[in-house]
Amino acid sequence: MWIQRLFIAALLPVAAFSQYADVGTQAHQLRRQSNPDFALTCYHCEVSVLNFKDCNSTKACEQGNQCLLREMMSTVDGHHDYLMACGTAYDCDGGEMPFPVGKRDVNRRNIAVSCCSNNLCNTPPPPTTVHTDPAACMRDVVLIVQDSRNLTSTARRVALKAMLHGIVDAVHIGTDGALLELSFIEGNKMNHQWDLDHYANKKALQSAISRMNPDGHGGVVDINATLTYIRDVALTSRNGDRPNVPNDIIIMVESQIHVNASSFQGWNWTEQELRKLSGDVIVIEVGTNEGNDAHQIANLATDSNHVIKVADYLALQNISARLVSLLCS
Repeated sequence: MWIQRLFIAALLPVAAFSQYADVGTQAHQLRRQSNPDFALTCYHCEVSVLNFKDCNSTKACEQGNQCLLREMMSTVDGHHDYLMACGTAYDCDGGEMPFPVGKRDVNRRNIAVSCCSNNLCNTPPPPTTVHTDPAACMRDVVLIVQDSRNLTSTARRVALKAMLHGIVDAVHIGTDGALLELSFIEGNKMNHQWDLDHYANKKALQSAISRMNPDGHGGVVDINATLTYIRDVALTSRNGDRPNVPNDIIIMVESQIHVNASSFQGWNWTEQELRKLSGDVIVIEVGTNEGNDAHQIANLATDSNHVIKVADYLALQNISARLVSLLCS
């Protein structure tokens, strides 16, 4: 039975551990018969691991200890680390770990501690499956991506495509479900990929995502041009916008973005205009060392929960589930 749960995240399934659990239980019974001071057998690794399945060594814990799992999620790029060990009551209450965490800055990570009292129970819980249906996720989604020079990298384009594939996989695509429009912006020029209603089934949209090709010309963005395009082109009936379906707007920029100030009418005006178009504005910020313009763009999001920050483009493939949750809630 779990006695401490400070944080729960959707993680990998634990079915792969069943083979270890049977062997561990038999070993535990033998240890307990030979030494009554040992009560539990737990997964135990001296260093943190990125994949909890990589910690497959076990340890016979002292009497009164429990199996402990400490999960750490980076607030920079969202990756998870796991420490698995025997834990005292103090450890299970959020105290110091029985071994060092490592050199990474713990202050930049969310830390969760869980303890349990069964053999080999200190593994993450299986993920919560998000089930969507056409009625629950009927949205017109407009995605605007900064057409950065960084997207000339094949690996970065692949990660961006993986993020989009993950979203499309999770929702129903069609006139009775979600529709997606995609454009890249560089300066005041829109590199339009497709309209909302151009791909009205999952297979066609996935194929279009695989073929998409940003120019990768620059890093300056004209916010006025972006807003004008969303309002006067993307979210119009001519381009497939459905009048009785909620609009979602996703804006993806780099943390060092520069906004073209020549025609800029101010952040307050921009925010007000966006709110007229959508009650759900999501901002994805790629990179570290946030500049002032990126900070201002992040403030355009509906709220802080609608701001997703990742350390680099490669981390985009890990945020599809969070985006689906925001889009379909």
